Amino acid sequence: MKKLCKALQVSIAVPFFVSGMDALLIPIPHRERAAKLYKLAQNFNVPTPNTQLTDITTRATGASMALSAGSLAVNHYPVQSLQLIVALQMPVLLANNPFWEQTGVQRTQTIKQLLTGLSTTLGAYALVRIINSRSANA
Repeated sequence: MKKLCKALQVSIAVPFFVSGMDALLIPIPHRERAAKLYKLAQNFNVPTPNTQLTDITTRATGASMALSAGSLAVNHYPVQSLQLIVALQMPVLLANNPFWEQTGVQRTQTIKQLLTGLSTTLGAYALVRIINSRSANA
């Protein structure tokens, strides 16, 4: 059972590691998606960063995501690692699913995708909590 739990934890970490490395190494597509959030923020008179600061933030967020996923994979502070991943993932989910720009069926589909990403992320968090509470009690 312990090996299965370890494999599950590694499989949870892998997509977050890959996503983080992508943001760290290739920030431009991430910047383009972030621009959708900036557009929304400007509707509420919230100041938005310039391109250079967006790239730095994207790389830093990617590095944090990749490091947290690596820490999760090797079972080093796994719950705290996934807590950070969940926090970093929330703006990513919004940037990837800009439902406020859409109407009708397209908006419904985007909201479904957002909720799927949210439930998957929170489900991963719950599973890691269960795995690590069992190993603490073993």
